[in-house]
Amino acid sequence: MITRVMSLILLAAITSHRLSAQNIVPNGKFDSVNICTEHHAPCCPKGWFFCSLTSHQTYGTIRFSPGNLCHSLAMLAADREKWSRDYWQTHLLCPLQAGTQYRIRLKISASYFGPNLHDIGFYFTDHFIFTRFDTLLRPEHYIGFMDATVQDLKFGWFQLEKEFTATGSGSILIIGNFSPESNRQILKKRGKKAVDILVTDISVQPLDGPLCTDAQKTRAELFAITNRHSYLDLQTIAASFDENRHLAKTTVEPAKTQTADLSEIQAPEQPPIPHIDTLRIPDIDFQFDSYHLTDSTVLDASRPLLEKPIDHILIAGYTDDKGTEGYNIILSQQRAQQVADLLESRYGIEPGIITADGRGISHTYKKDAANRRVEIYIYH
Repeated sequence: MITRVMSLILLAAITSHRLSAQNIVPNGKFDSVNICTEHHAPCCPKGWFFCSLTSHQTYGTIRFSPGNLCHSLAMLAADREKWSRDYWQTHLLCPLQAGTQYRIRLKISASYFGPNLHDIGFYFTDHFIFTRFDTLLRPEHYIGFMDATVQDLKFGWFQLEKEFTATGSGSILIIGNFSPESNRQILKKRGKKAVDILVTDISVQPLDGPLCTDAQKTRAELFAITNRHSYLDLQTIAASFDENRHLAKTTVEPAKTQTADLSEIQAPEQPPIPHIDTLRIPDIDFQFDSYHLTDSTVLDASRPLLEKPIDHILIAGYTDDKGTEGYNIILSQQRAQQVADLLESRYGIEPGIITADGRGISHTYKKDAANRRVEIYIYH
């Protein structure tokens, strides 16, 4: 009897210890939204950064299953018209510990029948990567998911899970397609013109042990960053985290203990709201089920607005309700990006001040043609 009681006590102690291990990925479900101070609008999940300023970035709410909405990141894994790929990155709450075992979980969907295990990977490094130009990362070592355990979650979504042993002490997680194959090779195998993936609910957990003592402090510093569209600001952020993880341009009182309430942290004071001109382009001339514009002069009537000094341009793309939500959020992003490319090529707008945001299906208007639109917000 004593032996049985001791066994139960030991089992409870082991279970409690394992339960103390927590996710070291900040905002892994992307449900905390960042409000960018440059144009006073939701632009990304808190704690996450897009690597390239010139590529499009997609962050939005989609239907994970009937009655169940979730936030996700969309990434271009390969495209026949671009040599680049999309990557998102964040600073881990605790750096990896060499020799420690970790469990990765994430949910993934694709623009065609999945699961797409080929075109998603995790790359752990010691430095943020920010670039003015399109990005293609091919690190020598990264975590792939071809050997992951796959659970079909229905409605086009799958949960991937695998374990790995850390070989270094990386503090930055970058997600995307790191395949050494070229985009052309990938698309030839897939029989597609482009490969897009959606990810959500990312978790990296040490199999044993609690969070490190700096976890809350790191989370507070990451969540305090609101300047997202200036290359210099992003470089400052990267340098600050590389040197001492204290932000040069954002002051925030970090949590004093692991259990401190982050709601007590004061957000930076917001600057005055700028003047905004809004252009709504209903039933914009895209080819059916396509994101290619048929009329490159569609914005000529608005050229006077585009010739004024501009701080930022936000392009919001929408679709009608034909097709799945996952497909339409990708299509709406591609259409928004086409308008962004048009602003750059025809009207000389600096790409670094343009954000293309695909918002998926719209039910705002009764007619499909009105919901199938692009809205352009010009911030002066």
